[in-house]
Amino acid sequence: MEASDVKTPRTRGRLHLGQSWDPRPAGWVLARSLAFDPMTDYTPIACAFHDRLEDAAVRRQPVRVVWRDLQGERVAQTTVDDVFARDGADWVRLGTGETVRADRLVSLDGHTLPEAC
Repeated sequence: MEASDVKTPRTRGRLHLGQSWDPRPAGWVLARSLAFDPMTDYTPIACAFHDRLEDAAVRRQPVRVVWRDLQGERVAQTTVDDVFARDGADWVRLGTGETVRADRLVSLDGHTLPEAC
């Protein structure tokens, strides 16, 4: 198969060698990353609090989660589905479907986030 045999959808103009076509609107990736994390300076969370998050993820029991985002402080009674690292930060996936950067958490079941490890 030659490069000329590969069919790629056309947008405005031609794709250059090494470019790939993305069907999403041009600003989608930036908008999605801002929705996840508008505040770029990550502060590592305390090890004990990280352990508490992992414990909640393993138990899959509902917990009260409080966090901050662009709209202010948010509260949910939900499960912690996953705790993972991405792009040099710890993240928490909630049962509500939301993904929250760990340093934006305020408390988990009444236990407040300490300043550092």
